[in-house]
Amino acid sequence: MSKLLFDEAPLVVDTVLATKIGVDAALVLQQIHYWIEINRKKNNNFHEGSYWTYNSIKEWNKCFPFYGERTIQRIFKKLKDLGILKVGNFNIAKFDKTSWYSIDYDRLTQVVEGNKEEVEPSRQNGVIEETKSANDGDKMAQRERQIGVTTATEWRNEDDKMAEPIPEISTEISTKTSTEASSASKLDDDRGKKNREGVQKVFEFFESNFYLPKQYDVEVMISWCKNYPIPIILEAMKEAKRYNARNLNYIESILITWTNEGIATVEALESYKIAKVTKGGKNDGSSKSNISADGSNDKYSNVGLSL
Repeated sequence: MSKLLFDEAPLVVDTVLATKIGVDAALVLQQIHYWIEINRKKNNNFHEGSYWTYNSIKEWNKCFPFYGERTIQRIFKKLKDLGILKVGNFNIAKFDKTSWYSIDYDRLTQVVEGNKEEVEPSRQNGVIEETKSANDGDKMAQRERQIGVTTATEWRNEDDKMAEPIPEISTEISTKTSTEASSASKLDDDRGKKNREGVQKVFEFFESNFYLPKQYDVEVMISWCKNYPIPIILEAMKEAKRYNARNLNYIESILITWTNEGIATVEALESYKIAKVTKGGKNDGSSKSNISADGSNDKYSNVGLSL
């Protein structure tokens, strides 16, 4: 048995669509549609009358390892120029530039059923083998003929590298969160849009009082927002700032201490601080932590978030 061929069902694209807009564009569009449909079923990421999906070009490249990043950029540009692909930005954090994508399905139908001059002819190089139906005018029958990816070397690959084929499009495809993925979507998936304003405050406070967060920092703050009340997170940041402890570990140590004390509201926190002062203790509740202000005990060295 050849390792280059599938025993399981391969990724498929519609023959008519591939003929109209090219195999590369059809393959990418099918994958975008797949993720949009997942969000539609979960009622996630609905903006401006459409469901959206998101990712960076680098992460799309992981979905299509047989393409180079520049090739994927050209494919996305082509789909956008055709009016089929809509591009937006619905991220919570201003520094998050992850692109969001949706499909104009009316335009897609128009392109497929319209004049051939609207799109570039397909450059298939023998990848597609179409079996003529008895009635070439029957578009439905034509749509039912689909193609499969058999070997990565048959696809145009600017890097000229061999790669494993991507998995079958099915519900079994991994939904592992990308470190480049949009912070807005991760929160929407778990807690809904009602928390967006609060999460925005967390990001803005951190950026204004500590430093411009990197994607790693964003991931950690998202985990906080899933596990702690937003007002408590903001109070923990204020305490860390007061002690000039501008690092994630120190903030986390305060959150853990307060949680262990059963503190879930600002009112409860104020009562706790007053009690600490009355007893002669520290009023930030962080004295139990073994995390130094410089964050030397890095508990996030192997962070793995499932958002």
